[in-house]
Amino acid sequence: MNILKINFSILVVLLAGCAVGPEYTKPQMPRLPTQFSIGKSNSPINVDTLKWWESFNDTCLNKLVNIALQQNLTILQATERINSAKENILAVKADLFPSLQTSVSNQIMPKLDTNSTGRVHSDWKIDLFGQKRRMESALANFDSVYAQSEIAKLTIIAKLISTYIDARHFQERISIAHKILDLYKRNLKLTRLKLFEGAISKLPLIKLEAELKSIESEIPNLEKGFRVNVHNISTLLGHSATDFLAYIQKQKKPFQPNLYMKINIGIPADLIRNRPDIRYREKNIADSIAKIGIAKADLYPAISLNGFISLAHDNISPGYHSGWSFGPKLYVPIFDGQKIRSNIRRAESFAHEQYIAWQETVLNAVKEVEDALISINQDKKVVTALQNIVELYKQAMSLSAISYRQGKYSLIDLLDIQKTTAKAEVNLSIAKRQLAKSYVDLYVAIGSGYNP
Repeated sequence: MNILKINFSILVVLLAGCAVGPEYTKPQMPRLPTQFSIGKSNSPINVDTLKWWESFNDTCLNKLVNIALQQNLTILQATERINSAKENILAVKADLFPSLQTSVSNQIMPKLDTNSTGRVHSDWKIDLFGQKRRMESALANFDSVYAQSEIAKLTIIAKLISTYIDARHFQERISIAHKILDLYKRNLKLTRLKLFEGAISKLPLIKLEAELKSIESEIPNLEKGFRVNVHNISTLLGHSATDFLAYIQKQKKPFQPNLYMKINIGIPADLIRNRPDIRYREKNIADSIAKIGIAKADLYPAISLNGFISLAHDNISPGYHSGWSFGPKLYVPIFDGQKIRSNIRRAESFAHEQYIAWQETVLNAVKEVEDALISINQDKKVVTALQNIVELYKQAMSLSAISYRQGKYSLIDLLDIQKTTAKAEVNLSIAKRQLAKSYVDLYVAIGSGYNP
């Protein structure tokens, strides 16, 4: 019995070891620059586990990301696809062994006979030349599906953080609008007093009231922008649209996240290891190479072993009646050669297509990092310039308000400087939002944070 088990195991291994078609090797790396045009070239360490969003120092954002990683429906779907791919591997392994079916029946007919039958049927189709490639294909498919789940995580994290940045931006814009409204209302009281005293004409008052109404008309659209982005956040977290509205509304200044971390971007070659979309493309190559072998295996004979044992008993004949059958079947592709060769060429073409797609993904990855780096570099300059401009305008506005109260400055001129200051603050808010999003783009481009 032990000898039978050992011989059977050896037979399974030998049969699984027969393979036709090309062996998979890692694709040749395309020509890449030795370093990026901007930034340091030190290779990053464990970028997949880096919780880079925590560098924004925003506890609200950190909480939302943690919820998304656990409850986002897209990520949960990707996890189920991993489970399905695991089962596919087990199913392919099971094909190495014979199948066994049994059936038992008992028939009782009044005043007639009682019949009992039992049957055991075994079937084993031995894929001598394609089984190894089928297993390689199943394993490559699993790795591909796993990489897709990592892509899903990285995509959801990036989308959530970008949407959060937008929501907080609209909060800041609303705050700026209310601040300028309060300022205009104070000016309105002073202007009405001066008009009552006869110190000014009615024209400045009308202009001020028009400016005030103009600011009020902007607020509904800003509030809509905030609400829509919060709805998107809630949906990304696997919740109803308004579930997180109150939580985000109560968040205090600073409204927009600012990154507090030096980024180690690595070198272009690191992207092949770090980015899940590149690994996904590589595993697709491996899968397609294995499928070439599966297609070529159809050119070779296949063996099927079939057998059964049956046992029957009735009241007419004493004892049991048995029967059995066992025999191999040989399948030889005599008339399908042209079709099989066509399938092989199609599989080869598809494998080459996957290699080209891998090359394209690698080059696009380098481009995305370069784009993000130049965006950050320029966005920083814009933010710095606008911060200086806002500070200067605030000083000018303060001096203008004093001069206006002293009668040395007209209301029209005061409104102009206040309006210009508010516009500069809005431009600064927009620039800070863009800078924060550029940081998000960079971290996604280097393949960071999908496995925190």
